[in-house]
Amino acid sequence: MNKEIAKFIKKELNKPESIKIKSGDVIWANRMAKGYPYNHCGIYVGDGKVIHFAAPAGSEVSVENAVIHETTLEHFQDNCLLKIIKFPLSVRCFSAKKTIERARSRIGEKGYNFLTNNCDHFAVWCKTGKHCSLQAEVIKKSIRATENEVGEIICTVHDVLQLFKTPIK
Repeated sequence: MNKEIAKFIKKELNKPESIKIKSGDVIWANRMAKGYPYNHCGIYVGDGKVIHFAAPAGSEVSVENAVIHETTLEHFQDNCLLKIIKFPLSVRCFSAKKTIERARSRIGEKGYNFLTNNCDHFAVWCKTGKHCSLQAEVIKKSIRATENEVGEIICTVHDVLQLFKTPIK
């Protein structure tokens, strides 16, 4: 992951502030799953709507059911704290209109994978064109830190697969 983007996102997540969401913003909802905190990511498209990568409302939450789709901000937020991710000026970001076009172009896409294709990857790609996830990188570093041979193999295989991944247009 681009270290500059990761550093900036970490800094932004620790800023308490009232937020004013604008169309094209990358937003995170600070959630809990099975006792662990995580940030669910999406693109705010205006009129109280968000495009994100998750199981649609009313369906079982599972990897198989995850699909990029549009939902309400209320459903996306799920009574959790929201955060707008503002990228540094040194990171090239698309305009709000282009960010939303990119998000809409992927509606209906499946293939969720926490390490290689999650909601964070999706939202950052829409805004910057970079397919990366701070959360996935943190998990990969944690696995590597265990000095467990299996963990190292998993991360190495993931990195090799990323080299052959076809860029999403």
